[in-house]
Amino acid sequence: MYEKYKHLLKTDSTERQNETYQTCKARYGGIVLSLDGIQPAKGNEPLYVLREVLCGKVIASISMKNGSSKELKEALEPYVNTDVPILGFVRDRQRSIRKALKELRSDVPYQFCQFHYLKDISKPMIASDRKLKTTIKKNLRGLQAIEVSFKQNEQLEEKEKEIINGYCEAIRSILLEDGKPSLELPGMKIYERLEELKKSFEHSLRMVEQKKRLSVYLKTFPTMINRRNHKRSYHKVQEMYEIIRDIVKSLEKTSFSTSQSHEEALKSLLIKAFQEKGQKHGMKGFMENLK
Repeated sequence: MYEKYKHLLKTDSTERQNETYQTCKARYGGIVLSLDGIQPAKGNEPLYVLREVLCGKVIASISMKNGSSKELKEALEPYVNTDVPILGFVRDRQRSIRKALKELRSDVPYQFCQFHYLKDISKPMIASDRKLKTTIKKNLRGLQAIEVSFKQNEQLEEKEKEIINGYCEAIRSILLEDGKPSLELPGMKIYERLEELKKSFEHSLRMVEQKKRLSVYLKTFPTMINRRNHKRSYHKVQEMYEIIRDIVKSLEKTSFSTSQSHEEALKSLLIKAFQEKGQKHGMKGFMENLK
């Protein structure tokens, strides 16, 4: 019974595959296939997802024992040996995938998945941003002591306590800021929001200068936020962020020459971005993540 059920599933899958291929052929003149491995939970087999990019359809989900090139080649053969023109492959840098596709269809051009490319070259920037976020949080550990102090200070009026408490809550809210690397960095966002809050402190200080008890607390906040090492670290991350952002813009409008490999094209794009910024420092770290 189970074998008959598997046969029915395979028949249905083949019919859907043929339908997708023919639809894409009619619309675009062919198909573009992407293959990506999903990291398994410990002790489980790796799962590979084959997807048609232009129509946005999942063609197959294939469970493998080890994801070797031989195993991939055998599993992919029914999907890539087709009369429908394959316009290209999109994949990550996994060697077994590269080898399997090359042996099956060396005539089909390929490119690396731009998501994986950006993820790889962004590693130095993300590490620096994480360090910035950690440093800021470390330097703001004194916030708890301020909260305890003003709540126990009987000389402060209730309105004054509300002002101080409002700033404490604002800082805590900012420290929870999250992001979506590579283009939304939590460390940068925290620094920028704290800089905006610092302007509010300065404005409040001018308004309550005559209230010495309140101004003592308000002066403490900018001192905690305005650290030189924060500023240096922020500018370092910002420089790398601008390079990544420029690369993203270039990827959106760049068509790569068929005379150079996709690896060479992506490395050229990275080098160009550094040269335009007049920077050589740090490029080695970016390049190492493309190997």
